[in-house]
Amino acid sequence: MFREIEKKESVGYGLSERGFYNIRFLGEKAEIDFDSYQITIDKKDFSNSFFWKEYFIISNSNSKNVSVFLGDSLIDNLSGFINSVNNEYLILNKKVSSDRSLNILNKDFNIVVTFENSWAKWLINTDVFIFSEYRNLEILKVYNFNTKSIIEISIPLDEWSGLDGEKNKNRIYQTIGQWKNELLVFIGRFRLISFDLETGKELWRIDDFIKEVSSNPIFDFTNGVSAYVKWHLSGSEDEAYLLVRNCLFKLDLNNKKSQLIKDYNESTEQEWYFKHSRLYDDYITFSGANVLGKFPMVAGVIDRNTKEILWTTKCEPGVYFEEAPQIKEDKLYILDSSKTLRIFEEI
Repeated sequence: MFREIEKKESVGYGLSERGFYNIRFLGEKAEIDFDSYQITIDKKDFSNSFFWKEYFIISNSNSKNVSVFLGDSLIDNLSGFINSVNNEYLILNKKVSSDRSLNILNKDFNIVVTFENSWAKWLINTDVFIFSEYRNLEILKVYNFNTKSIIEISIPLDEWSGLDGEKNKNRIYQTIGQWKNELLVFIGRFRLISFDLETGKELWRIDDFIKEVSSNPIFDFTNGVSAYVKWHLSGSEDEAYLLVRNCLFKLDLNNKKSQLIKDYNESTEQEWYFKHSRLYDDYITFSGANVLGKFPMVAGVIDRNTKEILWTTKCEPGVYFEEAPQIKEDKLYILDSSKTLRIFEEI
């Protein structure tokens, strides 16, 4: 289904609406290669990179430095880090001593709105983002870019018990996204709650969205729920998918029902142990292991219609995949822990 056409060593990579770009690390420098030019930046300042309008932006949450390029020219440096953007605004987090602020920047990189003692969390769509006061996740604030209004959502963060009986403090593990005018939030031990984005009121909930298997010890995510349980929302189809451990779950949003639709260990001798995944129109890509508890040394593609694994590839011994493959047009990209980028084309 996919054949390897190229390997690039000692690189990172980026995919955007403008195509693919290489990221190479040479000593203390990072070089970002485009078709017609190259940007060089200190390695300590490199982290998240993306295009926004005509600009290329590099933001590092550790060095608290944002570099703004126009072509290969550095035109601005901002203090803080950017973790969310939409078509018209950037969301800049700043920290000075113990003071934190969330700032909305316009196309000229000027601050137009500031929220003190706040921390940006999730951009839901081009019109709405979610944030909270620092260390206060019991209240989510929904900001609408168009109306400049804020709606507050109270999150029921009661305790939950792991399979060992130990109490765990509840928290938000994922804001899954927006469906119609509802915000879907995953909290606690496999609880999914829908909130009205206009009023902040709870509309419905599923208390155990993997109830068919949640009593199995391998699904006791007490110490790492957020790392391995990620729903992927397909809002246009009124459904979401979750690929976790050896199972694929489907959430029917119209019927408010989650269901196990595929156990990949039932019909094979391999012990699938999925770690990371991405959702596309026709495919679900994944990285994981085919031996329980191992590092994700296998990457592959699942057909969304048949739920069958169509294609897999393996790392070299001692190497593992850090993410699920990304697909753009007819190419598939996957980076491993040795910083080798493997590029495949669909056949």
